[in-house]
Amino acid sequence: MTDPRQPRVSNQKGYDLPLGFIAALAVHALLFVGFTFVFQWKTEPETFYAELWAPEDASGQSIDGTLNEKEPEPSPEEIEKAKQAEEERLAQEREAEQARLAEEARLAEEARQKELAEEARLAEEQRLAEEARLAEEKRLAEEARLAEEARLAEEARKAEEARQAEEAKRAEEARIAEEQRKAEEARIAEEQRKAEEARLAEEKRKAEEARIAEEKRKAEEARQKKLTEERRARAEQKRIAEQMRRDELARITGAPQTRSNRAGKTTGSPETQRRNVTGTASAHFAASVISCIRPHIIFTVPLGITRGQYQAVYTLRLLPNGDHAGAPERLKSSGLPAYDQAVERAIVKCDPVPRPADMNPQNMPRELRLIFDPVDD
Repeated sequence: MTDPRQPRVSNQKGYDLPLGFIAALAVHALLFVGFTFVFQWKTEPETFYAELWAPEDASGQSIDGTLNEKEPEPSPEEIEKAKQAEEERLAQEREAEQARLAEEARLAEEARQKELAEEARLAEEQRLAEEARLAEEKRLAEEARLAEEARLAEEARKAEEARQAEEAKRAEEARIAEEQRKAEEARIAEEQRKAEEARLAEEKRKAEEARIAEEKRKAEEARQKKLTEERRARAEQKRIAEQMRRDELARITGAPQTRSNRAGKTTGSPETQRRNVTGTASAHFAASVISCIRPHIIFTVPLGITRGQYQAVYTLRLLPNGDHAGAPERLKSSGLPAYDQAVERAIVKCDPVPRPADMNPQNMPRELRLIFDPVDD
């Protein structure tokens, strides 16, 4: 049996062969060649002649001191028998040698076959070991592949769970943001509703105030008219009394009598009379014009402002019939551009301005100075 630790030589087919195996094959080959050469020797019997003699001294005595007797010459028959016996002995020796060589060849062949069987067994064991190694490597590779697939599947599962969690988180954030947006919109709508209700209430209050002011203005106009009529009646009475006095004086003195259908004296030009239309009547007229404009002012009043903090002043030029003579002129901004624009739009919508029925067109103011406050409006 060869030692597995001996050096090995790879043949052309890729099998590893130990050097001992190669040396054994070489020795067996040499033995086989030797046996073949020996068996091919001549086997014909050869004749050998041997001559037996004993040493003699010069005295004719043998070595042991006895006298040498001359042996008789062998006969041809004896020589032939001796030759045959020698040939038989040589033949037996050759047969014995051949048998020994054959036995050695058989033993060598058995050793070679045993060596070959051992080599085949080792090669089979090596093949089985290689197959087992390859199978183990394949099993390990398969296990590694399955483990890698399991790892990748686990990573994919975790990534999918993370993605779903992220999507759920984003959806929840979007839902919360949408709820907050809707809540903010509802709050803003509620504030706008309350602001609108407050504006409507303020407009209603202002309309009520305007109505009360209008009623007061009308009452004042009625009172002024009554006072005027009373003054006119007193003037008429005074005129009549003066006329009676003049008539009486003329009767006494004999002077001619004069009559006049007008009481008092009118002085100044019509333009001067128009400029004299001031005081209470002008204030009531301006209030009626502002009452016409205010309902058209659409503006949400910011929280925290006070009356008089933001005021806009405009000049409005009018025609005798109450129509606008041009666009309103802003004399002073309120500081709130949106409010200024709302006031200008409202002034344009109040065209023509309301004119009292008892006001003479000639006495119609040609220019009004209007003040607007977002708190009042």
